[in-house]
Amino acid sequence: MLRAYLKITKETVDHRIEVVADQPSRSFLLQFPSLMARQWMQTTDTCKDTAGQVISTYSAVRLPFHVLGSPGYGRTLHVTSSYFLDMTMDADGLGMVIGTDPAAVQPDQYALISQIRSGETAGKVMYCGTHLYGLTINATTDEASFKVVGIFHNIGGGNVSINEVGIYANGASPGDPHPNEQKYGISRDVVSTIVLADAEFLRVEYTIGIAT
Repeated sequence: MLRAYLKITKETVDHRIEVVADQPSRSFLLQFPSLMARQWMQTTDTCKDTAGQVISTYSAVRLPFHVLGSPGYGRTLHVTSSYFLDMTMDADGLGMVIGTDPAAVQPDQYALISQIRSGETAGKVMYCGTHLYGLTINATTDEASFKVVGIFHNIGGGNVSINEVGIYANGASPGDPHPNEQKYGISRDVVSTIVLADAEFLRVEYTIGIAT
């Protein structure tokens, strides 16, 4: 059985750590199994990327499910051949993402409803990157898990309210120009309103695992 758990903490201006969400995740969207079918069957899939484009032209790709987003304003750089850098994915276009809309999760959603963009002006939050670590396999209990963590820093000068979080994954070869690049929303969760004040940090952690 595949399962996920969501934990969100914030670091206040005086460096106190507060747990602001701690709940089971029911977040996987239709793009998640669609990308798996694309890779496993070496065939095309038909689903929407985060721009709402209906994509049915790609089968296996070089970077399936890549979610390690770059921080700040940078784009992730991938070496796709001996002398070619494929510049893809803005900092807020890959990995952990946050937004403001509290609408209930529906499996056919393809992106956050109202994403907060990366930046240092009012209404934005600086994305500090997404990382994956902590693969743990327990043969005794037939369980295995790993963590996907995103860090965010509010330096926009005012409060920002957060109601939705999720994960965007790469799902295409080069060819779809910036800013779309066929990034896919594979998860979305709604949380009780989190108020992130100026200068505060947010840490969003998914623990994704399997168990019998």
